[in-house]
Amino acid sequence: MPPNRALSRLKSVDFYKKIPSDLTEATLTGAWISIAAAVLMALLLVLELSAFLSTQTTTELVVDRSSQNDLLKVTFNISFPALSCEFATLDVSDALGTKRMNLTKTVRKAPIDLNLERTGAAYEDADHPQPKYDDEDMWWDHLDLTQPINHENFMQTLNRYPIVVVNFYAPWCHWCQRLEPAWEAATKEVHEKYPEATDGRIRYAKVDCTAEVDLCRTHFITGFPSIRVFRRAHDDIYLQGHHEHEAYMGDRTKEALVAFADSLVPSSGQPHLRHGQLKAAPRTPGCNVNGFVLVKKVPGTLHFTSRAEGHSFDHAWMNMTHAVHGLYFGTRPTPRMLYELKKLHPLGLSPEWLDKLHGQQFFSEHPQHTHEHYLQVVLTSILPKGARRGAGYDAYEYIAHSHTYMSDNQPTAKFTYDLSPIQVVVREQPKALYHFLTTLCAIIGGVFTVAGILDSLLYAGFKMAKKAVGIARPSDSALRGARDAPPLMAGAPAAMLVAMALLALVVGSGAAGTLQDALSTAASGSPVASAAAAAAAAAPGDAGDCQPGEVDQPMQLLHGMSSEPSPAKVPIPPLPQGERPNILLIVTDDQGYDDIGMHNPAWVNTPHLDAFMRAGTRFDNFYTAPQCAQTRAELLTGRNHARTGVLLVHAGYDFVSRDEVTGAELLRRAGYKTAHFGKFHNQQIDGYMPWQIGYDSVWVPGLTAANASFLTHNGRVEQAARGMPDDVMADKLVSYIADAAANTTAQPFFATFATHGMHLSRYPGFGRRAFRFFPERYNTKYHSSAKYRSFAKDTRDVFAMANYLDSVLGKVLRALDDTGLAKRTLVLVLGDNGSSLTDSQRNNARERAARMPSKMVGEKDWVWEGGVRGWLAARGPGVPVGAVDSTLLYTPDIVPTLLDLARARSPAGGPNLPAFDGKSFAAHLRPASAVQHAAPPAGRFDARTLFFLSPHCWDADAVPQLGPDRRVLRPQPLLDFDTGGVVNAHESEYMMLVKQQRGGAPPGFARCIAVRHKDFKLQGHDGKVYRLPGASRVELGCNEVTGPLRARLTAELGAAARAWWAGLVEGADSHAFAKPVFYLGFRVRGTSILAAAAHERTPKSIVLLPNGARGFVDPGDRMCWAAMVRARARGPCGPAAGRPPARGARGTTAAAAATQVSKAGTYSFSALHLSAAAARFRLSLGPFAAIADGSAPAVEAKLPRTTVVNGTELGQLELQPTAGPVDLCLELVTTTSPGRPVLKFFGALQSYLVPHTPQSSSLARSTAAGVAVDDAAADGPAVDSAAVDSATVAAWAALRHANGVPDGQPELLGANMYSPYDAEGIDACDACKPPV
Repeated sequence: MPPNRALSRLKSVDFYKKIPSDLTEATLTGAWISIAAAVLMALLLVLELSAFLSTQTTTELVVDRSSQNDLLKVTFNISFPALSCEFATLDVSDALGTKRMNLTKTVRKAPIDLNLERTGAAYEDADHPQPKYDDEDMWWDHLDLTQPINHENFMQTLNRYPIVVVNFYAPWCHWCQRLEPAWEAATKEVHEKYPEATDGRIRYAKVDCTAEVDLCRTHFITGFPSIRVFRRAHDDIYLQGHHEHEAYMGDRTKEALVAFADSLVPSSGQPHLRHGQLKAAPRTPGCNVNGFVLVKKVPGTLHFTSRAEGHSFDHAWMNMTHAVHGLYFGTRPTPRMLYELKKLHPLGLSPEWLDKLHGQQFFSEHPQHTHEHYLQVVLTSILPKGARRGAGYDAYEYIAHSHTYMSDNQPTAKFTYDLSPIQVVVREQPKALYHFLTTLCAIIGGVFTVAGILDSLLYAGFKMAKKAVGIARPSDSALRGARDAPPLMAGAPAAMLVAMALLALVVGSGAAGTLQDALSTAASGSPVASAAAAAAAAAPGDAGDCQPGEVDQPMQLLHGMSSEPSPAKVPIPPLPQGERPNILLIVTDDQGYDDIGMHNPAWVNTPHLDAFMRAGTRFDNFYTAPQCAQTRAELLTGRNHARTGVLLVHAGYDFVSRDEVTGAELLRRAGYKTAHFGKFHNQQIDGYMPWQIGYDSVWVPGLTAANASFLTHNGRVEQAARGMPDDVMADKLVSYIADAAANTTAQPFFATFATHGMHLSRYPGFGRRAFRFFPERYNTKYHSSAKYRSFAKDTRDVFAMANYLDSVLGKVLRALDDTGLAKRTLVLVLGDNGSSLTDSQRNNARERAARMPSKMVGEKDWVWEGGVRGWLAARGPGVPVGAVDSTLLYTPDIVPTLLDLARARSPAGGPNLPAFDGKSFAAHLRPASAVQHAAPPAGRFDARTLFFLSPHCWDADAVPQLGPDRRVLRPQPLLDFDTGGVVNAHESEYMMLVKQQRGGAPPGFARCIAVRHKDFKLQGHDGKVYRLPGASRVELGCNEVTGPLRARLTAELGAAARAWWAGLVEGADSHAFAKPVFYLGFRVRGTSILAAAAHERTPKSIVLLPNGARGFVDPGDRMCWAAMVRARARGPCGPAAGRPPARGARGTTAAAAATQVSKAGTYSFSALHLSAAAARFRLSLGPFAAIADGSAPAVEAKLPRTTVVNGTELGQLELQPTAGPVDLCLELVTTTSPGRPVLKFFGALQSYLVPHTPQSSSLARSTAAGVAVDDAAADGPAVDSAAVDSATVAAWAALRHANGVPDGQPELLGANMYSPYDAEGIDACDACKPPV
């Protein structure tokens, strides 16, 4: 066969027959598809090669194949800042009964300080046998010759004798009692052998550590007895601040002690000599214990504690606080092995995987705390394939459960391990080369084929389209022109878009992004795309709103996938120059630092608040006052709460003085609309209502915390839909926000939202049981959950309440976002004080650990960190995102900050602003150019000193003496810093014990003051100084300042506290200790005059309670209040009409006095009381001198005996407006039960101006019977009394009675928010809970 023919036959089997080039046509669409196909093939080839070279493993579970005699190595490195190396021991026990005590061979101990820094060489832990004692039947004559020394003569004794041997003992110690006769006999012989007059080279002395606690702790005495040797001159006791003396470890017989003295005498005045019975005494309080132990593979425990032969330990002195630097099982892989093994087990093999406790710290908040860590250990064997070098590796992973509990035995740190019988085996799987080659061929052929099909479809489709519209084939010249033109002009852009989109779908989102990304990228150059982009930019809320550079992520195809809020990734842009922000201040009640999910993620769910905090700036060194009313006074005024007159949460000491000017008032003068929603604690009495101190619109809930039975709006009572008060208040705020957003030309607003949550409520008949109210769905969620079921109900309620409160805040924050006001509103959120704990959380270590994982000491009411260390977060225009600011701040700083941000500071020459205690931190929230004042100078906050006053040294029954001007006499013994004060019987059992220890003397105020300066805090409660660097919050021994520095700081900070107190007592602008002035003359609604707020009363016969009073024993017993008959304003009526004198600069009345006129009025008075006997009382009003001589207007009435709290009318007085405060006094005239208290409970007087209409007498009787009648907004024009008909009176009466409101008092005893049983500080006050 000819060669050509044979070749022709061979060609006939060609699978890939070629089309002559003159029959083919290259298209631009085909070219784009070819390029895309080539790129796609290359990408897939690279990915497949990477997958082939990667390691694949299989995992299986098998029974542990360890042999019976295998031992497991446990390596540890743990620091105990309060456990001395002298006695630190490690014991090991296991389930087989094996016990190994005081391991030393593989264990090293090194001394450390409180900062866990090593301070010396490793401790020599030689084996010291139990010391010998003289026989117990050997008795010497009773001797007591040893010189007792104390902190006053200790250094004098050391400097007097060359060698002093000191026995640090405790009288209760068994070993000390065994030592005592031998010690005294040895002392006698040594002193006789080396008499002071002729020799005096050595002296024996002793220290009773139960009496000299600080002295013993200074020398780190933890075991008794401890015998220390001090050598003058060569003891180096002051060398670099270290104690270089020695500890005696020899026998404790008389003979041994005398021989020891003889051996020491030759070294008198000489450098230290090594001595067989001496070793270096500890010079720092802590110990680092590290090393390893070999244990059997059965459950066991490592015990770290103090133990030594012949020593006893006081459990109350032992603090097992510890930090775990490392604790792992088995051996750690070398870096090279770790690199190789990570290829086999990349998710599991990591330092955290092997050592779960690494870097964790565990604190003992109280003595006798034992820490137990339960470690569940699982063996994972990693086996590489046979071709890989190196053997397999056994890794031991564990999970740790830790808890702390009070122990009657010696405190320890236990690490209990339990090895699982199941072993995890990870094997490397080899890969076949043929599988890789097959996949390569499939990629090439598949992509080529799919691309060809796509090209054919597009080519045929365009050809049919052209034919359908009658487009003729272009000429060659036109075709060439089209091929040379730009792609979007000549190539069919739609084809490219569709092709690339389909290729993206073939490859997947990982190769080409989403469909939307592909379309956006391809269309970026087309006119249609440009128009679409412009439309998107004009749409609000989309990416078009972002400033350049803000969008750093591609737009997502789907939105709203997550139900949890997520923080913004970019800050809200600053407002344009000259524009002022809206301000929303949110204050939650009793939500402490640990009641936020960000700070307590294991138990608390607050996703909205967490997201808010991440989307703005958090201040983690922020302080509040220890109670609600005090913090709110500071938020109102920018001044320390004590200066404003707020010392307690009740008894008239929760009123902000009317001589104070509020931030709301200053912002209103600067052109802001002002509003308040929710709880108001300072006070709900006419003259002090929020709409009378700077707020334009005020919504306040009542009557109970369980539901918002009705609301008051600027004093007008409105029926409300039933619901939780916080939800109802949030709805009102959301409506307010919507109105503000709708009115684009409106002035900026300042609004406060004060929640009732997470406050506790208590009710009669339930004892100390506390309630927190939230919707039923949260009750189901937290009380049915297995995760929370083991907690007490009180604790579960806390977590449910936090979750519910977060949903309320989320509603408000969403309203800002939805209306677009978030871009123009500065939002600040804070809690008003520390967490409020219940008995179940105070007395159960696990419950408290769940409530307060920060381990802060104390709670609400206290000036420990747990009571005053708060949290503050801000978000708004220009506020940095994700920032954590550790500037030392406290609540009075907020008012001056808001004034700066609102540019509300007075211009030069204008009226003076109040003397704020707070400092503006506006520069921390906005760019420096956007605030009125420049950034604060360096150190402005660092050098400040903050003072905190707890309520435990002042009581409802504390009534300062009045001077001749009927104002608080300053100074006076009751207010003396050292000897004044009154123990708060309803707040602190501890302070009652202090009072007993002082023989009933007043406690003074130093114990109730804490001082924070830089990183140091003087805690008056225990008199100690703590170092709190950075965000540290722990006031425990590990942070306690000792030695000379403590003495210096105690003196300096104590002097600062004394000077601050002098300013409170005698300062010209201080209103501390003054009771409120009650304003009479609010028409119809009336004024509640709280019994507890009396500024004078007959001592002992009348006792003031947190929410009332009791007593009146003898005729002439009297209590008086400061009162002022209000003069109404004439001329322009409006928001200011009828308000008590307006305030400009502090203490002034501005121009309001010019509008006052005298106007007579008839005032009706009734009393809310529970009487044990019928009695006659006289009520007088006027200057005190006139009351004393009987010339003041007065009325007498009989109060009947009652079995429940009731209202009784006293009568009416014709009064004239007063130029200033006068006295209103209630005096007992006669009683049917002489010598016995008449009033078991006296809540308040009710006063109202009787309307001059024909209905006035009936209205007077109605009010005296306990049915209060509404007034208009107290600052507006007076209500026409004719409009107050009997139907209104009856409706309100029905509403009050339906909610259990006692007769005779419209504001439920006036001193609280919801009910007399919800008043703060009455838990231990039975008299405060009269039958209703």
